Amino acid sequence: MVHNEWDKLKEAMVGLEDGTMAPDYMPEMSWMDPEQIDIMQQQAGKMTTDIRPDMAQALREQIEAHVKLLEAHDVKVHRTVPLRYPEEREFLAEVQRGNMVFGGQDFFVVIGNNVILLTNFRYPFRRKQIYGVRPALEPLLQNSSARYAAMPPASPHYSSNELYLEGGDMLVAGRDIYVGCSGRASSLAGIAWLQQYLAPDYRVHMIEMTPDVFHMDGLCMFPREGLVVYSPAHIPALPDSLKKWDKIELQPHEYFGGNGLCLDDKTMVMPKGYERVSKEMEKKGIEVILAEYGMTMEFGSGPRCLTGVIRRDP
Repeated sequence: MVHNEWDKLKEAMVGLEDGTMAPDYMPEMSWMDPEQIDIMQQQAGKMTTDIRPDMAQALREQIEAHVKLLEAHDVKVHRTVPLRYPEEREFLAEVQRGNMVFGGQDFFVVIGNNVILLTNFRYPFRRKQIYGVRPALEPLLQNSSARYAAMPPASPHYSSNELYLEGGDMLVAGRDIYVGCSGRASSLAGIAWLQQYLAPDYRVHMIEMTPDVFHMDGLCMFPREGLVVYSPAHIPALPDSLKKWDKIELQPHEYFGGNGLCLDDKTMVMPKGYERVSKEMEKKGIEVILAEYGMTMEFGSGPRCLTGVIRRDP
């Protein structure tokens, strides 16, 4: 069960570097910097192990180092399985090639005893990851009190306001669930589905973001109850329920400065390179563990992104 972002992390799931492949560019990726767009346009459909084996190796090493860090802090870590069949690896390849199956925060979301399998990603190439997640997740839920559900599947034909819902946009704080919306990941329709599914037990708040960013969890986090770290340049207005919280403001260039992973309400893992933010956190009584995530962030995943949280204990 998970009731918030800051209770003691006890159990999680982490993915694998499993045939990572640059995706085909689509206009909805225009928020990325020109260098990233150029790589996609030049290298789409090619295996990272073939074009940059050094990057694939560094990616693999940093994912495994993240697992060891969690285990060193008494977190039970489960792993996804490699995609098993050609049909899984080629799922929706005719729509968008690509493969990145290590973004644990987007495997599923746990809210109370609700376990929602995340299936509807705005970028079609990401939807195949469920085939590595389900064989690892579903045995853990057997004979439990979990309410296990998945969203109705999105059409393979892209439209801007399908039922898109992504874990990187979601933050849990008791009965209040916050979902970021930049128009690049989760959609208004997906947020409305979540509210309908969770009602009347939970209140879902949409946080509007500027359209030049992807997920909210690079820009906003809750290190403990009553403390929000966020980027005013990308989140112009916080919901009323957060306005009275203590605040640490990120600078516009500190995108992954909001991607910390709480081990408990006094300890957080953050990427190296965000020392200014970590010092501000320490002033608020949060111990910060700085670790190397440079290569995983090149592929869009900081410490929170890599971690599918299954259980936190008060």
